[in-house]
Amino acid sequence: MVKIDWVEIPAGEFLMGLSEQQVKQLREKLPANEYLKEDFYHAVDFTSETSQRVIKLDTFYIARFPITVGQYNEFVATGHPYAYPYGSRIHMGDLPNYPETTVWHHADAFCHWIGGRLPTAAEWEKAARGTDGRLYPWGNEWDESRGNFSRDLTPPHARDGDWPGYPLTPVDAYPGGVSPYGVWDMMGNVREWTLTFEYDPESKTEVPVVKGSCAKDSPPPLWFTHRVTRHRKGSLIPHLSPPYTGFRPVMDKWQTQYWPGFRAEAESGAGV
Repeated sequence: MVKIDWVEIPAGEFLMGLSEQQVKQLREKLPANEYLKEDFYHAVDFTSETSQRVIKLDTFYIARFPITVGQYNEFVATGHPYAYPYGSRIHMGDLPNYPETTVWHHADAFCHWIGGRLPTAAEWEKAARGTDGRLYPWGNEWDESRGNFSRDLTPPHARDGDWPGYPLTPVDAYPGGVSPYGVWDMMGNVREWTLTFEYDPESKTEVPVVKGSCAKDSPPPLWFTHRVTRHRKGSLIPHLSPPYTGFRPVMDKWQTQYWPGFRAEAESGAGV
């Protein structure tokens, strides 16, 4: 039975997206010779990120950590037709506390298997930043020690003997990077799938939104790349799926009370 530590995100309003002031500050902070300074809006993947608005959400429960290799292996063991991620899982059994990376359909299937679902982009962002419109889960000041943010940095929590060149770290490696609600690893390490779909003019299809950031995201500056509002396109086509993308499930309040096939252990975490 998969054990998941659930954190309650209480009902209410929060600020989603970047305010005009935050856009101005980010743009001014970019290096003078940085091409993004002259074309700021090409630095974001959806214009909706730069339009801050108030969103009201009902109570929901989100996994405190991204789904790990160990948890996903329990799904694989069932023989579920969507249990195998796209690509190779060689050596992954030796990294049970590392985040699982997979394609959208398999992430969605795992969430339904435990009686939950993927979070919407709004739910993910509220769980990551709280209600005050901050830029990072811990506040507004950038601190690269609070997560696994770059392939060029040596992760301080990587174990000796881990898969050579593996850029990810355990999901519980960075206590300084938790969100106001006590949710871990929401920026850096792996990106995360959501249930939200938006129109992609390039493919002329609806595609899933990906939130968060991963350790292999390249510069522009880390403080810019790893903002909590980042909102980008994914794909339902496996070979076009963004690499290093994981997921975490959510449960609705009614699901925790009435879902007859609930298989995970619900542990409502206290906010911090």
